[in-house]
Amino acid sequence: MPVTGFQSFDNRIRRINRRHRKMTRGCEGRLTQDGLVVAVSVDPPRRFPWAPLLALALVFLLFKSMVFTSLGAAEYRNRVDLMARGTVVEQAGAWLLSPDVTTLWLADQIRIGLPGLTASR
Repeated sequence: MPVTGFQSFDNRIRRINRRHRKMTRGCEGRLTQDGLVVAVSVDPPRRFPWAPLLALALVFLLFKSMVFTSLGAAEYRNRVDLMARGTVVEQAGAWLLSPDVTTLWLADQIRIGLPGLTASR
């Protein structure tokens, strides 16, 4: 059976630890009405995580270029056209996988760098 004194102590420890975690993100001193300087946590502005999104887009473009290079232009376009005639999800995939300027340029760079891949455009 827990004793109320220990419960209040545990609650106070939890409150202090929570305040400490918030202050590790940044704090500033504020002057109260009675003249004391009190440390107040400052929440940093939340930013959108652009780096993982950019990395995901780059990996997708590289994957698309590798598939384009390995299949060849005619076979790749045939498969994308086949997807475009499917369900709504397949049509969205066909739109994403359709060859664009960046994909074609990356495929050329891959073909130049890897002469073992002999797929024709």
